[in-house]
Amino acid sequence: MNSLSDTLIREVDEDLRRDRLARLWKKYGSLLVGGVILLVLVVAGTEGWRSYQRSTHADASRRLAEAARLLATDPAAAAQAFTALAEDGPGDIAVLARLRAADALARAGDGAGARDAYQKLATTTSDPLYASLGTLFRAMLALEQPQANLAALETLSAELAPLTATDQPWRYTAQELLAAVSLERGDHAKAKELLEALRNDPQAPSEARARAGQVLTQSGMENR
Repeated sequence: MNSLSDTLIREVDEDLRRDRLARLWKKYGSLLVGGVILLVLVVAGTEGWRSYQRSTHADASRRLAEAARLLATDPAAAAQAFTALAEDGPGDIAVLARLRAADALARAGDGAGARDAYQKLATTTSDPLYASLGTLFRAMLALEQPQANLAALETLSAELAPLTATDQPWRYTAQELLAAVSLERGDHAKAKELLEALRNDPQAPSEARARAGQVLTQSGMENR
């Protein structure tokens, strides 16, 4: 395997262990949101890796790898590099670069910039898979913020609700996140409804069903 392949695989592996996962696990008991982010990152990384494999644009792939190497030491510089590639890179590599730019901004402490980048991904990308990812990551970032205001949470609910439709590629992930947002809003009835529906859905992934059941049990909602 060449060094570029190694770099991209390490990039996905580093994402799965990043600090943001740990912070959300502490908040939600490592059951709900942690599993959601793990799922999203694995698939997003896989799609990006497939894009790399298909791509004949060696320069864009090199720039993507170089930006990834910057993440550990200088996330602000990595964000700039990813953003530049998002603006002039080819096809799916540009979309992946925009997704990674938002993550780099969040790591650099620029929460507002990260939210804007995720929003841009959600509203300007023609591929519904990536557009939905923009909305999902923006919701995750908002859930990290302490004491998010009610208006912001209501906006998140409105954005996530359409992604729970049966024809949506991330519907189960969106359903879990919408339940988390409902908990933040204090709407335990809605959260319980969503989690019970997920737990009882035979078509849902077994891991998602198990997480929903655990959250219902450990939160005490199941007996309310």
